[in-house]
Amino acid sequence: MPNISLRGDTVESKSSDGLLFAVHGYTGILLVGPPHGKKINKYIQNEGIYTYPGLENASWKIFKGKTHVMYTEFTPSKTKTTYGITYLGGGDVKDPYQDKFAEVVMSNYIIPSIEPLSGLDNYSHVKHWDNFGYRIPKKAKLVSEAMEDNKYEVRTYEDVGVKIRVLRFRIDPNIVDKSLAKKQIFTFLNKYGDLEAPTQYATVWNNGLPGFLIDRYKPNGESFLRHFTKDSEYYYSYRIDYDESKSLYKHKQLRDMIEYVSFDNAESLRKNTQWRIDNSHKKKFDTDPSFNQWYMGWINILAQ
Repeated sequence: MPNISLRGDTVESKSSDGLLFAVHGYTGILLVGPPHGKKINKYIQNEGIYTYPGLENASWKIFKGKTHVMYTEFTPSKTKTTYGITYLGGGDVKDPYQDKFAEVVMSNYIIPSIEPLSGLDNYSHVKHWDNFGYRIPKKAKLVSEAMEDNKYEVRTYEDVGVKIRVLRFRIDPNIVDKSLAKKQIFTFLNKYGDLEAPTQYATVWNNGLPGFLIDRYKPNGESFLRHFTKDSEYYYSYRIDYDESKSLYKHKQLRDMIEYVSFDNAESLRKNTQWRIDNSHKKKFDTDPSFNQWYMGWINILAQ
């Protein structure tokens, strides 16, 4: 999602070939899943086909009016599965992405990000920590398991030029959860950023569950990646410190690896609305028709 997102919903349609994931941002909406173009045909103004490396049978549709909406459908090469993506850009000129038409964001940011995950299996594998699954390089060795500050359970792995810390700690139900709120995200950016290496932020959704990624990359220098997420019991922090000039892995390989986490009970976790802001903001957005009406309208259309 090319901006900070607030919530995710899983849409189950009677006519769908699978689950459709909806991500709601401040000024944009992204729907990803099985093809859903037929359900929105009456809203379409123009349509056509395009070519892009790694994609087959790719087509696009632009919505009528000034709604900044685009739909694309494609089949990844060497697969038999077809996907559909709908993107709405709100046109907020204060946002570096949303001041562009939907087709600009779709063609320059969303479509180029589409790639198969099969390459991850060539150099990494999945480790499980009870309900939580995460990837580490195949050659990485577990060097310690420890409890820090009587609170944080930590697993530490090492590889050539790479150190990995996977940490978890219990969610305290008596403390308001602001871990995935916008203010907390910018706190992390401020803490870990520096002037020599711009720090990137990305909202990451895995199977409809949210997390956020922080990426400070210095080509051939000391860099780090951090992915933070949670389930109903724990917060999880996954950090990689590495030097690309010494490591066996490139920056993109490590970033791809750290992004993809999993939960064994993802289906039940998805039933809880994954708000990324506190309850006062949740109530505001719930009752703000200018913000929520379009989104919920499409959720209802696609769920039919």
